[in-house]
Amino acid sequence: MANTEHSVDYRERNPREYHGRVPNGELATQTVVHMLASIENCDPIDIGPLADFVDTDSLNKLVDQTSDENLEIRFTIEEYTARVSGDRSIVLVAE
Repeated sequence: MANTEHSVDYRERNPREYHGRVPNGELATQTVVHMLASIENCDPIDIGPLADFVDTDSLNKLVDQTSDENLEIRFTIEEYTARVSGDRSIVLVAE
């Protein structure tokens, strides 16, 4: 995989909840991994394979094929609950 620069736009709204969006041209799976790495202050490669926690094809298709904010996939990865919506929004909540 090529080393690509990812601009992850997340902001901390409270000490346990992080919000972001999947940038145009990016895969939802990449954005989730980069958000987690940014929150945890580590390299994205240190985040375990996302496929161990969620069906990555379904996650990417949700974002690529719909813009419905009411459709979302929720999953737990490490100590975070992730919500990825069809409108490209991502919420990570520390448990």
